[in-house]
Amino acid sequence: SPFPFDGLSEFLLGQRSGEITLWASGTGSGKSTILREVIHHHLEEGRSVGAIMLEESPQETVDDMISLLLNKPIRAIRAKKLMNELRSKLGKQPIDIDIIDDYTDDEYAEAKASLESSQLYIYDHLGNNGLRNLCARIEFMAVSLGVDVIVLDHITAAATGLMSTATDYDGGSSERLLIDNIMKELRSLVSRTGVRIDVVSQLKKTTKAYEEGDRITLQDLRGSGSLSSVPNVVIALERDRQNPDSRLANMTTIRVLKNRLTGRSGVASCLYYDHSSGRLKELDFSIDDEGNIIHDWSGV
Repeated sequence: SPFPFDGLSEFLLGQRSGEITLWASGTGSGKSTILREVIHHHLEEGRSVGAIMLEESPQETVDDMISLLLNKPIRAIRAKKLMNELRSKLGKQPIDIDIIDDYTDDEYAEAKASLESSQLYIYDHLGNNGLRNLCARIEFMAVSLGVDVIVLDHITAAATGLMSTATDYDGGSSERLLIDNIMKELRSLVSRTGVRIDVVSQLKKTTKAYEEGDRITLQDLRGSGSLSSVPNVVIALERDRQNPDSRLANMTTIRVLKNRLTGRSGVASCLYYDHSSGRLKELDFSIDDEGNIIHDWSGV
């Protein structure tokens, strides 16, 4: 099936069942935003999705998915409203930020009902830890619920969050061994069930400034060699968050580092985050002789 982004679909010849794709980036480079777009696309295409979002509560995941249905950033609108109510009480001017101003209760309720009627299963990880528990939930989603796609965001949080409780699993409690074990479980699961799994990973702490858009390689994956060896596809997300040009600061470059199907690697897509709608737009781009990416801003 295609990705929600045409450039990435063309580059990778789409996405397939029975495969593992690893998405890697530094903090704040848009991993979760892109994965939510991927989940939204699967649901719209009628596929079932199991979402394991370890850095946010289930309610936050629901609100972010509703944002995609409404094309309005729900959590940002809510935060702006609460802040301006407080500023009004203090006699201060309201804050104006570049987002759509509001949504109605009816809009929200209708979108929530639509989401609840879809085949989205969100893993409530709060209070649940232990590697066996996590792997059992993933197995349950694939086998008992029969979901088509599982999204694990992210494996680094899974491993570090289990460091103190990892004695319930073979291999001890080091992050590297925990990640090895999780990846081994995921590879076994896709082989047995044909489920598709998207895994998110953070990067090593090095001298590279990932938050300033430094180029990512397979050697930058954090924790274990299995992160590069096990997946069918490895995708890096690069974003220069500190760029003085606000357009570039909100641009994520999708770079394919590994592609087992065709071997093709390189820059596959450029995604611009539109704060007013909370959505990603794919922009046309070209690469000059020095390897610099030239964006076509006509769609922004």
